Amino acid sequence: MVLGSNSLFAGIPGGAKLSIQEIRDWLDDPKNHEPLDFELPLWLRASRDELKIPANDPLTRAKIELGRQLFVESRFTDGGLDCVTCHAPTQHFTRAAVFTEHKNAPTMLNRILSTHQFWDGRAASLEHQIEFPVRHPQEMNTTPEDCEQRLSATEGYRMQFEGIYGEVSYLNMTKAIAAFERALVTGPAAYDYHVVLEQFANRDRSTFTPEEQAQYDEAAAGAKRTPFSPAAERGRELFFSDRTGCSNCHSGPNFTDEQFHNLGLGAGRQYLHEFGGFYIPDDGRYRVTNVEADYAAFKTPSLRNVKETTPFMHDGSLGTLPDVVEFLVAGGRPNKNLSPLIQKLDLGPTEIQDLVAFLEALSGDVPVVAMDHLPE
Repeated sequence: MVLGSNSLFAGIPGGAKLSIQEIRDWLDDPKNHEPLDFELPLWLRASRDELKIPANDPLTRAKIELGRQLFVESRFTDGGLDCVTCHAPTQHFTRAAVFTEHKNAPTMLNRILSTHQFWDGRAASLEHQIEFPVRHPQEMNTTPEDCEQRLSATEGYRMQFEGIYGEVSYLNMTKAIAAFERALVTGPAAYDYHVVLEQFANRDRSTFTPEEQAQYDEAAAGAKRTPFSPAAERGRELFFSDRTGCSNCHSGPNFTDEQFHNLGLGAGRQYLHEFGGFYIPDDGRYRVTNVEADYAAFKTPSLRNVKETTPFMHDGSLGTLPDVVEFLVAGGRPNKNLSPLIQKLDLGPTEIQDLVAFLEALSGDVPVVAMDHLPE
């Protein structure tokens, strides 16, 4: 079973509203509680050691399913927003809008490679991240204690928490949602198929091991479905070149260094806090660390499936990929702490188009998540 497969997110077998018996049958199957024995998609296969899964909390089908239910559930919020309001499964787990605190909702895809969450990195883990929307007055507007009470009052949820974790608790709620989020892994992109075929280009196929043959066949079939265009190849060369330095920040299998950089966006700007009625500086990581070097520095986003996650940047201020590339080619926006990695580049219009073509070739299939199959 490949991590990110749709079968992980189809819900407990049964109706749109799950009966107690259907939930009991699911919990009684020991296979649903065994640590998940998963393969990784082609692009992630060589990076298993980089996965951020707590050693004392392995992924299981039961945990992922409970997390799915909680992620799509709308009964436990007083603020009008639930997880899928900002991270819609049909919109690549983001939303084409700017939400609370004037921030663009980041995608939840491929978070299994990520540690610090939010644009300013205020949460050290996926589990910690959940606390912020739970408490936010304009998001879920509730408390950990209220979450526990509501979950305990719904028999179908209480049964699952007790069967999986031993008890209903806020901490276990965060673990279940985080397990679901870690399983949200995308499929290979045109770029990934192209890279694998390159690796085998000078090999005699008669020397392939069975594993290599399977990998080659998968890449060849994928490249036939989603070819890597000449423009994308030219853009790839630019992206990984010293001339542009794109890969200084957008590195690794998920095309992010998971670090924080100042591009000039937010620097010197204030926004009106939605529920506070006062102005707050948009100063990024500095608000968390109080370290001057972190002023207006925001987390490097993943570039996987980036063409589907408009708008762009932490504040959603850039609407298209050409806008983003042109902004960076121009050297960002000068300010007192502009990252030295951001330099004005001498690129022509065709080269900008090629870079965009490469970025568009980084999109893979997104898991399909059931929005029903919830406890009565």
